[in-house]
Amino acid sequence: MNTTVPKEPLDARDRPARLTVGVVGAGRVGPALAAALQLAGHRPVAVSGVSDAS
Repeated sequence: MNTTVPKEPLDARDRPARLTVGVVGAGRVGPALAAALQLAGHRPVAVSGVSDAS
């Protein structure tokens, strides 16, 4: 098996966004999910919550 190891770590910011996403829910999971998707190279563009405060 021939495997090559990249010389430098891959950075999600060096790759174009793969998905443009909106997150429904501004509680605890919504922002964490949006952040994880952004780190994976996707582009979160919107969030929806129950109220303006959230």
